[in-house]
Amino acid sequence: MPFHHLFSYLEYKLNAVDSHSLHSPFVFNFYQNILKGKQNTEVFDEIESYRKALLRTNESIIINDYGAGSQVNKSGKRKISDLARSGLSSSKFSRMLFRLADFLGDGEIVELGTSFGINTLYLAKSNPRAHITTFEGCTESIKIARGLFDKAGQSNIKIIEGNIDLTLDAFTRETGRVNLVYFDANHQYDATLRYYHQLRPLAHADTIFVMDDIYWSKPMKKAWKELIALPEVTLSMDIFDAGLLFFNRDFCKEHFVLEF
Repeated sequence: MPFHHLFSYLEYKLNAVDSHSLHSPFVFNFYQNILKGKQNTEVFDEIESYRKALLRTNESIIINDYGAGSQVNKSGKRKISDLARSGLSSSKFSRMLFRLADFLGDGEIVELGTSFGINTLYLAKSNPRAHITTFEGCTESIKIARGLFDKAGQSNIKIIEGNIDLTLDAFTRETGRVNLVYFDANHQYDATLRYYHQLRPLAHADTIFVMDDIYWSKPMKKAWKELIALPEVTLSMDIFDAGLLFFNRDFCKEHFVLEF
């Protein structure tokens, strides 16, 4: 683990609070039911079986990465099992995304960074009436993700292939409101802020943006600090693995560092 990442984690642990310190009814309920929810479903077991299969796959693929890349391995050719081990979110985080998408209900969900499609499936399975648009630049990763989506029988997922720098603009011009955006693609300062500002006009009062890997690097931490300071962000939550941004003007501007 890079030193800056370790230092950020220790800083996070010193500042993080749990439900006992939350006085806002909305934040308390959100923390208890979405961030710390305990439900288990057959859907979780199904998706986790796909994750386990990826972790056992020794086949190698060629990665074309338009983002910050791996902090572990810079090689273009890598084993699927290694990519899954280092790149996939934890089951705990994936289940939180499921609860979050379920909480937001029907509507458009955007995911920047499909990878092998595990989190995409969690988002898609949360509500069959929701529509998922997921962006991915790596052709080989998309092939694997498509296979999982077909196996899972998901028809509410659309993949947009290519460099997000080139594909996102057309999407935003053709799309109305979005309920949820999960940013997990290019973990660089400029790209993070650019994608945010491209997608922000599609947000409404109940939209939530989830910014993954906010402590990936010093520039990502800087981007996160700038995002939570924006006037349109009325509530923000730091769970270390990611940051959540809210835009409801009925909220008084607050920032929470929460145990996750």
